[in-house]
Amino acid sequence: MTAISSVSTAPRRHVHARLLSSEEVAPHHFRFRLESSEIAQGAHAGQFVHVLPAPSAFEWGFDPLLRRAFSILSTDRQSTFDVLFRALGKGTGALSRRRVGETIDLLGPLGIPFDLSAFHVKQSRRAILVGGGVGVPPMIFLAQTLRETGIEAQAIIGARGASDVIGPSDFAAMNVPAHITTEDGSVGTRGRVTDVLGPILEKQSENLTVFTCGPLPMLRAVAAICEPLAVPCQVSMEENMPCGIGVCNGCVVKVKSDDKSPYAHYRRMCVEGPVCEAREVDWS
Repeated sequence: MTAISSVSTAPRRHVHARLLSSEEVAPHHFRFRLESSEIAQGAHAGQFVHVLPAPSAFEWGFDPLLRRAFSILSTDRQSTFDVLFRALGKGTGALSRRRVGETIDLLGPLGIPFDLSAFHVKQSRRAILVGGGVGVPPMIFLAQTLRETGIEAQAIIGARGASDVIGPSDFAAMNVPAHITTEDGSVGTRGRVTDVLGPILEKQSENLTVFTCGPLPMLRAVAAICEPLAVPCQVSMEENMPCGIGVCNGCVVKVKSDDKSPYAHYRRMCVEGPVCEAREVDWS
């Protein structure tokens, strides 16, 4: 597989998107549908938007000051797109209380998307999409993209319990098989996503690529399964992104490099990610 590009494929825009709908799809998990033709038409699977939680600094002061990064879940390719986020802190809590009809200040689309070039040259024919928690949304967008180009895909969704499962209806609507795993066994297979992924790859690992997004331990475990089987694996790293434009270096991830410069061993996930090839990440 060719290396993933270090340059975003769509120009970054500052837009004010109108909130069309807000739904709590799981406890503390909110799905927003937003109106912005710039984002809807320009986004690629794996990219994200950088959202200002409060309506404006003039109304709320500068707390919360920083934007929040949310993966794009889907787009109608015309004028609307969806994001999903977990409301736990002050900023995301404020965002979850935004009302339909309000405009939301955001930057996007940002980041490096998933690289699908292997499918275009027939090096891969199938895709396995592995998502955990709030790492499921980019898998949904990727499933949409693959379905539009006629590429076979299946998904593995991981969650702590039944109430935390995200996205099965989205995959079902696209006729993408989705295997659910929960740590407590309340729905689907008891265990973790790797308990399902491992047997699949051991049975047939040729002509496929694994794409994954979720907590760091999950990404490390998925990469560890793929590497000895020589299965191409792309990971979308979940990192805090204070600035979102490559200035603050708050979202760096250590990568493998033969370059002796210390700077070559780190990538800023907001502009040189969040998607990386698993083999390039220094998982130690």
